[in-house]
Amino acid sequence: MTKTPALIIQLVQHFHQSIDLYRSGALNETETRIQFINPFFEALGWDMSNREQVPDLYKDVVHEDSLKIQDSRKAKAPDYSFRIGGVRKFFVEAKKPSVNVGTNINAAFQLRRYGWSANLSVSILTDFEEFAVYDCRIMPDKNDSASHARVKYFRYVDYEKKWNEIYGLFSKEAVLQGSLEQFAEKKIKTRITVDKAFLSEIERWRENLATNIAWRNPQIKQRELNFAVQMTINRMIFLRICEDRGIESYGQLLDLLKSNNLYQELGRLFLKADYRYNSGLFHFQSEKGREEQDNFTLGLNIEDPPLIAIIRKLYPPESPYEFSVIPVEILGQVYEQFLGKVIRLSSRQAVVEDKPEVRKAGGVYYTPSYIVDYIVKHTIGRYLEEKKPEDIKDLSVLDPSCGSGSFLIVAYQFLLDWYLTEYLKNQKKYKKLIYQTMGGEYRLTSQEKKRILLAHVYGVDIDQQAVETSKLSLLLKVLEGESQETVTRQLTLFKERALPDLDHNIKCGNSLIASDYYENVQLNLLSEDEIYRVNVFDWESSFPNIIKRGGFDVIIGNPPYIQSRDNLLSELDKNYFYLNFKTVDYQINTYSLFLEKSINFLRPNGYMGMIIPNYWLSTKSDQKLRRFLFLENSVIELVNVYKIFFDATVDTLILIAQRPEFPIFPKQSLIKSLDRSIKSISERLICVRDENWSYQNLLPVSSQDNDILVTFSQSFELKGRKKLNPLKDYFIFKFGMKAYEEGKGKPPQDRQMMNTKIYHSTYQIDNTFYPLLRARDLKRYCIKWEKSYIKYGENLAAPRDLAIFQGRRLILHRIISKTHIEGTYLEDTFICNTDIITLKPNWNKDSGLDCRFFLGIILSKTFAVYIKSKNINLDRAVFPKINTNTLENIPVPCLDLSQNFQRQQHDLMVQLVEQMLRLHQQINQENVPSSKKIIQQQIKVIDKQINQLVYELYELTDEIIALIEG
Repeated sequence: MTKTPALIIQLVQHFHQSIDLYRSGALNETETRIQFINPFFEALGWDMSNREQVPDLYKDVVHEDSLKIQDSRKAKAPDYSFRIGGVRKFFVEAKKPSVNVGTNINAAFQLRRYGWSANLSVSILTDFEEFAVYDCRIMPDKNDSASHARVKYFRYVDYEKKWNEIYGLFSKEAVLQGSLEQFAEKKIKTRITVDKAFLSEIERWRENLATNIAWRNPQIKQRELNFAVQMTINRMIFLRICEDRGIESYGQLLDLLKSNNLYQELGRLFLKADYRYNSGLFHFQSEKGREEQDNFTLGLNIEDPPLIAIIRKLYPPESPYEFSVIPVEILGQVYEQFLGKVIRLSSRQAVVEDKPEVRKAGGVYYTPSYIVDYIVKHTIGRYLEEKKPEDIKDLSVLDPSCGSGSFLIVAYQFLLDWYLTEYLKNQKKYKKLIYQTMGGEYRLTSQEKKRILLAHVYGVDIDQQAVETSKLSLLLKVLEGESQETVTRQLTLFKERALPDLDHNIKCGNSLIASDYYENVQLNLLSEDEIYRVNVFDWESSFPNIIKRGGFDVIIGNPPYIQSRDNLLSELDKNYFYLNFKTVDYQINTYSLFLEKSINFLRPNGYMGMIIPNYWLSTKSDQKLRRFLFLENSVIELVNVYKIFFDATVDTLILIAQRPEFPIFPKQSLIKSLDRSIKSISERLICVRDENWSYQNLLPVSSQDNDILVTFSQSFELKGRKKLNPLKDYFIFKFGMKAYEEGKGKPPQDRQMMNTKIYHSTYQIDNTFYPLLRARDLKRYCIKWEKSYIKYGENLAAPRDLAIFQGRRLILHRIISKTHIEGTYLEDTFICNTDIITLKPNWNKDSGLDCRFFLGIILSKTFAVYIKSKNINLDRAVFPKINTNTLENIPVPCLDLSQNFQRQQHDLMVQLVEQMLRLHQQINQENVPSSKKIIQQQIKVIDKQINQLVYELYELTDEIIALIEG
């Protein structure tokens, strides 16, 4: 319970005493803010006047009432923006008490439009008398009532008794602890976030524009069509954003609706923008030192209707968007999804469809901002430690798969903040590079912002549309804080246009494949589409100065995760990778290629930071990659963050690595992990932001290491005074058969045979049909067979030796549960598929050993906890699969059965396992609930006895037992 502060009680009493006067209009909005609203939020822990004198970048509250509105058609910005670490958390819109906050539709719509556009979960409308909280996840509509999307409503008389509720959501302490993220976790049926709404909008624009351009310009090629559609949309969005930011005159696009030939007039507007901005977005004139001007799009024939539809949707009342507050990062998310589709031409018809790699991956996944922030902080931040501006004039930061530019935007902002902080330490020295606004805030000059971008930020992407989007995102970031006045002043005083040309910084090409690709292939045999698909890229000629200096200082990003088995890589691609990448094994995954390429393009002592899947830490095929990163280079940090992409199942980690100037041994890597039990992705991301780890340890790395074993939880070794042998000394490990694959089997299987499962049956047709045991039939200490048979022989795609499925053996389910492995002992003939591993004993029958002894160990809690601690892939939330190499080297007790005590231990385990096999068979046949309960109690007792016996066999300490039990 948080006690209501005396200040709040005093404010309420003071307001109540003069409420009639205030309602009459005697108190204006400014006075309301000073006398009541500011002190109210001070009581919630917010520094309303920056008493702590923190840099402007990190002020708790930005008062946005000083924004000058030069067009009466344009609404002003919200009165307050509340922030944590410079990141907006919620808006507050203030009104004077004469405004009825509870019923005022316009005020509610205005606030919601701002909050929704800024992608905030909640925002507040208040005149102190009333305090209305709106759910800004709900898309605003001009016809909504004032109560629509309002989730909390208080009157001033409620403040004292409701203080806990208000404090728990909006105090600085609560917001720091994630109160707004927890609120945003609540699911609502009508939620349409601004990024999803705007994506839907521009996808509709793309389709309509593509259809019209394709129809009206019959000679257009597919690549030209994609370029024309994207550039037209980008240019219109850019100008509209500039309007809402006060850089362009408001309504200039809207005014074009009065003209007859809309695209012709739009072209004139684009040409004017070329004169003002100098960006590749508007590059129509030939200029010295610049290439690739657009001589194509302005000559297209585009009818008015699709353009009219776009323009109307960019302005109120049809538009719910307030572009001045939509973060560039949100636009990046929109474009990341937008770029997942491509326009295909078919008989002069434009068809929009998913790119193959997007279709295979199930969508496009945008890297969460807290992950990007962490990577930037721990790479660029590390590089900048103890440096001055003069020390970093050659600093180069690269994203080799930049997409829509999400990493580059954050990297650029990080550099802007760093430079401003450094310049403020010596204002006299750097006075020409900074200036002070009318509100007292210090900023970098426009020229300096452009210099920083051109000097330090670089990107490459295989997709030309992604390159254009990255440029657009960065250009919008350059214009943040600018106005019509500052842009005009640059033109008139400095003869300098507002934006830099990024063609030399952001390049299009295949980061993994250089022009030597064509040395082993005849160019004239490749189709035009194939040449464009490969899109070779030479680093030396593209970034000559950087490569001459030894490479990039920092490389960051989220590389694509494409596997060779996904059929998205051609045989030529695979052959090239096998020849040119030292870490490639039989399985190719493009993220590992990006890691190798990135490290090789770092300058000595440069840093690399990537978000990648975590399964390479334990897969046999990635041993070369582990040796390359840990031994040949230095892994500074590995941060296991599990699932952080909202629509993907992959578990991920953050890798921070360094290319050392000289080999250094011994060395250490810092291993960190979030708590696996955290289910909420939002909560995980807050833990990343706060660097709140459940596990943290130093991993020693020696030059003598043959491989690197990384664990993200407290692990233990299976030791003891008894001799231990690997499990492979006792068993031969075999996967089951594969029934169907197109083109395999005799006769070769076709799609219809596969779909109808032609060789399956529910009964035994003849003696070529054998009982089929599927993974779902296999339980712990038993099977629940569903009377399934399969015709077994060379008709199957990949049959195995029938002897594997007969006689004494253990069978194990490849999917491991949270606490144990599922499996049983079997002697009867059952054919198994590839989701079951068979362990055939390879010892002499006269040895006295019994399979059931080993089954008890394998199905014990100790065994499951041990293999999960040694293999990160088994800690996945989705389908953690055991492989044979996971099991083969697990140490098991080597008993000397001639020794009486060890014989007793062996026989006791066999006896306990026999009881478990019998009890599980009984419980499966029992229908009476009370009888089942009695059997279950017996199973629980014996299971505990088996676990205890395993502890004794391995002679585990109390500390390790507590770890296993925990």
